Amino acid sequence: SGAATTASGSEEVRRLAATDLTAAVRELSRQGRLADMFINPAAGAHGTKPALERHLIFAVDDRSRYVHLVCPVEEGPGPLLTPVTPAAFVEECEIYELWGILPGGGRPVNRVVLPPQVESGAPLRRPNSAALDGEVRIPHLVQGEAIEFPYGPVRGVAQESLYMGLVTTGEELLDAYLAWFHKHRGIEHRVIGRSLQSALFLVERTEGLGAVGNALAFARAVESALAITVPVEAEATRLLAAEMERIYNHASAVAHLCAATGLSVAQAQAEILVETCLQMNAAIFGHRYLFNVVDIGGVRRGADLIQVEPSLAQVAPRFSELCSALRDTNSFIDRLEGAGRLS
Repeated sequence: SGAATTASGSEEVRRLAATDLTAAVRELSRQGRLADMFINPAAGAHGTKPALERHLIFAVDDRSRYVHLVCPVEEGPGPLLTPVTPAAFVEECEIYELWGILPGGGRPVNRVVLPPQVESGAPLRRPNSAALDGEVRIPHLVQGEAIEFPYGPVRGVAQESLYMGLVTTGEELLDAYLAWFHKHRGIEHRVIGRSLQSALFLVERTEGLGAVGNALAFARAVESALAITVPVEAEATRLLAAEMERIYNHASAVAHLCAATGLSVAQAQAEILVETCLQMNAAIFGHRYLFNVVDIGGVRRGADLIQVEPSLAQVAPRFSELCSALRDTNSFIDRLEGAGRLS
């Protein structure tokens, strides 16, 4: 295939021809999962229409390794990767809106970055290119007695603000149109050319309820690339912060489930628990949302360990009691079981 492979730390980079990409993706999909796909100008590319490269990052978890595929972007439609790895669909849609590059095979694309009915100003990363063609969009159909119920934008940790257009006849959900355009931040492009500390600041702030997780992922990527060893004490502090972030987001998720199932009293109890968790964060790390804890190569602030045990004593029993009560509430369980199945 003529692929050139280099390895550094936990990353393996494979440069290959565009014609070999689909086969490589099929092989890696059996070994791991697609973590990201994006397009960037090739290194050293300049001018109004620079050469572009397609990047795919696969996480091979059982080997604790990332495989990074890089191939040139050729004229015309790109490869159709969704049938090989379904996680590529949203990335293919985003690439079309950012760069004007369609996936091959004539497959229609959904909206990710652009609001409904808007094509002007796109592709966003190639403003001098021809405007996007609205005919390639997935049809937005509401027929017969169905209505589209607009829901959102709503958000939760680990996802952007999401608009859902729910096509329904009342009880039956016929279709759903999803759009993430409300707060698309383009963080992977905004950090290009910044210092590591400036990039870390943006990564941490881009999603406040996941500040530790996002900052930790970025810091570990930099540490792996630069062969930086993190002290054991700093790793322990990071772990504590990540667990505290997980706890308050779990409490928030329980509150959302209670709201969705009409349990207003339980929702209030869960929301009080969320506030208690945020106060615990502030007592231990000095910030309700755990900002400025993770640093490249370590941590920026330590934990007040004296506060850990009494703070957890306020949270753990109440959380356990609430979850036990919900599991024993038939009206709560009945509304969750079987929900969200796709056909």
